[in-house]
Amino acid sequence: MRTKEFNKVKPYCYILTRLSDGMKYHGLRWDNVRFNRTPNEDFGIYYFTSRASLKKEFKNNKDNFDFEITYTFSNKKEAQKYEVEFNKKILGKNNWLNQSAYPHLIQSDEGKERIRKSRLGTKLSKKTIAKIKRSGTGLKKKPRSEKQKKEMSKIIKKGFIEGREAWNVGVPMKAESKKKLSKSLKGREVWNKGKTVFLGKDNPFYGKRHSDETRKKMSLKKRGIKRGPYNKKKLSD
Repeated sequence: MRTKEFNKVKPYCYILTRLSDGMKYHGLRWDNVRFNRTPNEDFGIYYFTSRASLKKEFKNNKDNFDFEITYTFSNKKEAQKYEVEFNKKILGKNNWLNQSAYPHLIQSDEGKERIRKSRLGTKLSKKTIAKIKRSGTGLKKKPRSEKQKKEMSKIIKKGFIEGREAWNVGVPMKAESKKKLSKSLKGREVWNKGKTVFLGKDNPFYGKRHSDETRKKMSLKKRGIKRGPYNKKKLSD
């Protein structure tokens, strides 16, 4: 629920205006709840906006700015939803600095290029990589719905029809990887052991026949592929 209860511990939105050029910034703050601080106790005292180009100047020279706490919210999600709606309205307006604020709406080509150049040659530290690994360890992903599975299957099939190839075509597997794969598969039963799903009427292709065009394609695809050697005696038994 959106309110103006600035003396209660709640997430809040604010507008900060730089008086020298009239540039505005719309922001959201919810971490004050963790510190048990109301918006009036927090903004401009402990928190000085998340906008890097304004933060230092606002902290050192508050007289150079006009600021207003606009609304408070019952929870973080409500505040985020309001911020999305507000930012969409001001997107593209020259007097607002919210062109790539949370949530990321639209990034200009110039902005993308600037970000790309700033990251060229940079590498994540071992400490950061370890943090990323720890943050994802043990997380359980929500299972995909049948609708999502069908949509993914449709997109992948379309890609192969249009000429897409598997990423690892022609890439030989490393000897070390082969050993690891062999070790992990040892003792595991074949998935279709004892199953009769492909026999007789249970076979999804039962009673059907490939068209002449499909048979020609299959034939051309298999030309030059060597098979065997087979044990003729065993096959004839």
